[in-house]
Amino acid sequence: MTNKENQNFTALDEYLRKVGNTFFRWRSYIPLLLIPLLILKLHDLQRTFTNPYIEIIYQALCLVISFTGELVRILTIGFVSSGTSGRNTKAQRATTLNTTGIYSITRNPLYLGNYLMILGISLFSRSWEIIFINSIFFLIFYVPIILTEENFLLGKFGNIFSEYSSKAPCFFPRFRLWTSSENRWSWGMVVRREYSSLLSLALSYVFVAHLRLYVIGKEITYSKAWLIFGSVFLSMWVIVRILRLFRKL
Repeated sequence: MTNKENQNFTALDEYLRKVGNTFFRWRSYIPLLLIPLLILKLHDLQRTFTNPYIEIIYQALCLVISFTGELVRILTIGFVSSGTSGRNTKAQRATTLNTTGIYSITRNPLYLGNYLMILGISLFSRSWEIIFINSIFFLIFYVPIILTEENFLLGKFGNIFSEYSSKAPCFFPRFRLWTSSENRWSWGMVVRREYSSLLSLALSYVFVAHLRLYVIGKEITYSKAWLIFGSVFLSMWVIVRILRLFRKL
């Protein structure tokens, strides 16, 4: 590699790190990009199945996909080691390298969970354009984040991370590689970290469902089932907030 090529490579590497760190700090807000997409594709939301049973099955399938993503996140966080990157937004951190449990089958289980959550909501919108655009957005935003995180881990753990990354796939899980987690399960960790995500996911479905009802009926209407669905998760969120306020959780 010539000096000029080496300089160009270094400049590109630095640029990707800068972009990745920026996206890393704002990664919790990336799903909000779905809102303007829904507004732009409102006419697609009126698509529905003529058979009501198929319609119910389709909506349930979307929920299963999204909550499978949340389950992946829960299984990741429940066994996570202390001192590893969670919801921190200022900088990368890792005192240990997670290589067992769900990390044994994919190096980025949290982002896999995020994609499944977004995919379910995108399918729920009935717009193939939204599904495609959200997938592209996911690549644009999360690939630099993953590259930045893995570059940090390589610098932190060296050959240990290199050996790990040569076995575990970056994103799509390879289930035959599964090994049980070395860490103990913590329900407290799950509740503290994921109660807001669960509420956000539930309210996203409630919002899109009522937006669809408005587009289909051309008037503001309410779905009792979806309101109850959202109220359950809102009640759970309030209970957790109260417990955390009184330092009981």
